[in-house]
Formats: sequence, C-alpha cells, structure tokens
Amino acid sequence: MCLRIVEVYSVCLCVHHIHAVDSCRLAGQRGHVVEDRVFVIAQPASVHTSVHIHADFICTYHLAVWMNMEYDKDMSI
Repeated sequence: MCLRIVEVYSVCLCVHHIHAVDSCRLAGQRGHVVEDRVFVIAQPASVHTSVHIHADFICTYHLAVWMNMEYDKDMSI
C-alpha cells in the first residue's frame, strides 16, 4: 500500500505539509491508489494569526486544493 502523510492544522484544516509518497511494490499498477494518512497538528495556520480578513476563504481554498476538489467560493466546511 502506497502512503502519503498529510499534516493539517487542527482548527482550520489548512494543509501544513504534504510529504512525498512512500511507494510500495504495486505502485503504478492499474487500480492501485495512494492512501492519505492525515495527522492533525495543534498550532494555528499563519492566515489566522497574521491575516484576519478572508481567513475562512483561504482555509476553504486550501482544503479544496488538498482534496482535489473544484473550489466554490460559497462552499462551507
């Protein structure tokens, strides 16, 4: 099983860091997928500590990018 570690902030779920994929021997074969292991870290994202305007927009955008979703400005978490 291929694994990818994703670190997210606890309050907003903004992505802190996405680690490289740890590949297994089945990597690249048809139907094989990479499994994300999400780890929550406690410190707040910098958008919440330094920029208060549009912080919800920024966090929702980061979450949408991380989940490979099309971003919708009216989307709520």
